[in-house]
Amino acid sequence: MTGANQLSEFPAVAWLSGSGGSPDRVWLESAKQTLTDEALVAKGVALLRAGYFWEAHELLENAWSARTPNTPEREMLRTVIQIANALLKARLRKTKAACRLLREASDILAALDPDEPVCGIVPVALRHLAADALFAEAEPGSAQMAALQQL
Repeated sequence: MTGANQLSEFPAVAWLSGSGGSPDRVWLESAKQTLTDEALVAKGVALLRAGYFWEAHELLENAWSARTPNTPEREMLRTVIQIANALLKARLRKTKAACRLLREASDILAALDPDEPVCGIVPVALRHLAADALFAEAEPGSAQMAALQQL
Protein backbone atom coordinates (compact mmCIF):
# COMPACT_ATOMS: atom_id res chain seq x y z
CA MET A 1 0.00 0.00 0.00
CA THR A 2 1.26 3.47 -0.82
CA GLY A 3 1.80 6.04 1.89
CA ALA A 4 -0.43 9.11 2.18
CA ASN A 5 2.31 11.25 0.69
CA GLN A 6 2.40 8.97 -2.39
CA LEU A 7 -1.35 9.11 -3.07
CA SER A 8 -1.98 10.98 -6.31
CA GLU A 9 -4.13 14.07 -5.92
CA PHE A 10 -7.13 12.61 -7.78
CA PRO A 11 -8.18 9.32 -9.34
CA ALA A 12 -7.26 8.82 -12.99
CA VAL A 13 -10.85 9.48 -14.15
CA ALA A 14 -14.03 10.87 -12.58
CA TRP A 15 -16.27 7.82 -12.83
CA LEU A 16 -19.81 8.11 -14.18
CA SER A 17 -22.17 5.16 -13.86
CA GLY A 18 -23.36 3.89 -17.21
CA SER A 19 -20.32 5.28 -19.00
CA GLY A 20 -18.46 2.00 -19.22
CA GLY A 21 -15.27 1.31 -17.40
CA SER A 22 -15.10 1.29 -13.65
CA PRO A 23 -14.09 3.61 -10.83
CA ASP A 24 -10.47 3.83 -9.75
CA ARG A 25 -10.91 1.46 -6.80
CA VAL A 26 -7.16 1.19 -6.17
CA TRP A 27 -6.99 4.96 -5.60
CA LEU A 28 -10.12 4.91 -3.42
CA GLU A 29 -8.93 2.06 -1.22
CA SER A 30 -5.51 3.65 -0.87
CA ALA A 31 -7.12 6.93 0.21
CA LYS A 32 -9.44 5.18 2.67
CA GLN A 33 -6.56 3.26 4.24
CA THR A 34 -3.91 5.99 4.35
CA LEU A 35 -5.76 9.24 5.07
CA THR A 36 -6.84 10.29 8.54
CA ASP A 37 -10.53 10.97 9.14
CA GLU A 38 -9.93 14.73 8.91
CA ALA A 39 -7.92 14.30 5.70
CA LEU A 40 -10.71 12.12 4.22
CA VAL A 41 -13.15 14.99 4.69
CA ALA A 42 -10.75 17.50 3.12
CA LYS A 43 -10.03 15.15 0.21
CA GLY A 44 -13.76 14.49 -0.25
CA VAL A 45 -14.46 18.21 -0.53
CA ALA A 46 -11.52 18.65 -2.92
CA LEU A 47 -12.91 15.83 -5.08
CA LEU A 48 -16.32 17.50 -5.05
CA ARG A 49 -14.79 20.82 -6.17
CA ALA A 50 -12.89 19.06 -8.96
CA GLY A 51 -15.97 17.25 -10.33
CA TYR A 52 -15.23 13.78 -8.92
CA PHE A 53 -18.73 13.44 -7.50
CA TRP A 54 -18.92 9.65 -7.16
CA GLU A 55 -15.46 9.46 -5.62
CA ALA A 56 -16.26 12.29 -3.18
CA HIS A 57 -19.38 10.43 -2.11
CA GLU A 58 -17.38 7.25 -1.49
CA LEU A 59 -14.69 8.91 0.65
CA LEU A 60 -17.12 11.06 2.60
CA GLU A 61 -19.24 8.01 3.47
CA ASN A 62 -16.23 6.58 5.30
CA ALA A 63 -15.84 9.76 7.35
CA TRP A 64 -19.62 9.96 7.93
CA SER A 65 -19.89 6.37 9.20
CA ALA A 66 -17.11 7.03 11.73
CA ARG A 67 -19.04 9.91 13.31
CA THR A 68 -21.38 9.68 16.29
CA PRO A 69 -25.05 9.58 15.19
CA ASN A 70 -27.19 12.70 15.66
CA THR A 71 -24.29 15.13 15.79
CA PRO A 72 -23.74 18.30 13.74
CA GLU A 73 -20.60 16.70 12.26
CA ARG A 74 -22.48 13.67 10.98
CA GLU A 75 -25.29 15.86 9.61
CA MET A 76 -22.79 18.10 7.79
CA LEU A 77 -21.11 15.09 6.21
CA ARG A 78 -24.52 13.68 5.22
CA THR A 79 -25.26 17.01 3.57
CA VAL A 80 -22.01 17.01 1.60
CA ILE A 81 -22.69 13.41 0.52
CA GLN A 82 -26.17 14.43 -0.65
CA ILE A 83 -24.70 17.32 -2.62
CA ALA A 84 -22.15 15.01 -4.25
CA ASN A 85 -24.96 12.62 -5.14
CA ALA A 86 -27.10 15.49 -6.47
CA LEU A 87 -24.27 16.71 -8.67
CA LEU A 88 -23.76 13.20 -9.99
CA LYS A 89 -27.49 12.99 -10.78
CA ALA A 90 -27.32 16.36 -12.53
CA ARG A 91 -24.42 15.13 -14.65
CA LEU A 92 -26.53 12.11 -15.58
CA ARG A 93 -29.41 14.49 -16.48
CA LYS A 94 -31.62 13.13 -13.68
CA THR A 95 -33.02 16.52 -12.76
CA LYS A 96 -35.82 15.43 -10.43
CA ALA A 97 -33.45 13.35 -8.31
CA ALA A 98 -30.83 16.12 -8.27
CA CYS A 99 -33.40 18.71 -7.15
CA ARG A 100 -34.80 16.44 -4.43
CA LEU A 101 -31.35 15.79 -2.98
CA LEU A 102 -30.45 19.47 -3.13
CA ARG A 103 -33.63 20.49 -1.34
CA GLU A 104 -32.84 18.02 1.45
CA ALA A 105 -29.28 19.33 1.70
CA SER A 106 -30.52 22.91 1.63
CA ASP A 107 -32.91 22.22 4.52
CA ILE A 108 -30.06 20.89 6.65
CA LEU A 109 -27.78 23.80 5.74
CA ALA A 110 -30.54 26.30 6.59
CA ALA A 111 -30.58 25.01 10.16
CA LEU A 112 -26.86 25.72 10.62
CA ASP A 113 -25.04 28.96 11.32
CA PRO A 114 -23.98 29.87 7.76
CA ASP A 115 -20.51 31.06 8.81
CA GLU A 116 -19.68 28.50 11.53
CA PRO A 117 -17.50 25.64 10.23
CA VAL A 118 -18.58 22.06 10.93
CA CYS A 119 -15.93 19.42 10.13
CA GLY A 120 -13.92 22.27 8.64
CA ILE A 121 -16.72 23.04 6.15
CA VAL A 122 -18.40 26.45 6.17
CA PRO A 123 -22.11 25.99 5.32
CA VAL A 124 -22.43 29.12 3.17
CA ALA A 125 -19.32 28.15 1.20
CA LEU A 126 -20.74 24.66 0.66
CA ARG A 127 -23.99 26.16 -0.64
CA HIS A 128 -22.02 28.31 -3.14
CA LEU A 129 -19.89 25.35 -4.19
CA ALA A 130 -23.01 23.27 -4.89
CA ALA A 131 -24.71 26.07 -6.84
CA ASP A 132 -21.64 26.76 -8.97
CA ALA A 133 -21.15 23.08 -9.75
CA LEU A 134 -24.82 22.59 -10.62
CA PHE A 135 -24.91 25.44 -13.05
CA ALA A 136 -21.73 24.11 -14.65
CA GLU A 137 -23.48 20.74 -15.17
CA ALA A 138 -26.77 22.11 -16.54
CA GLU A 139 -27.25 22.90 -20.21
CA PRO A 140 -28.13 26.57 -20.75
CA GLY A 141 -31.80 27.05 -21.58
CA SER A 142 -32.69 23.45 -20.69
CA ALA A 143 -35.54 22.25 -18.52
CA GLN A 144 -32.83 21.10 -16.13
CA MET A 145 -31.47 24.64 -15.83
CA ALA A 146 -34.98 26.01 -15.19
CA ALA A 147 -35.58 23.43 -12.45
CA LEU A 148 -32.23 24.11 -10.83
CA GLN A 149 -32.81 27.87 -10.80
CA GLN A 150 -35.89 27.32 -8.63
CA LEU A 151 -33.86 25.83 -5.78
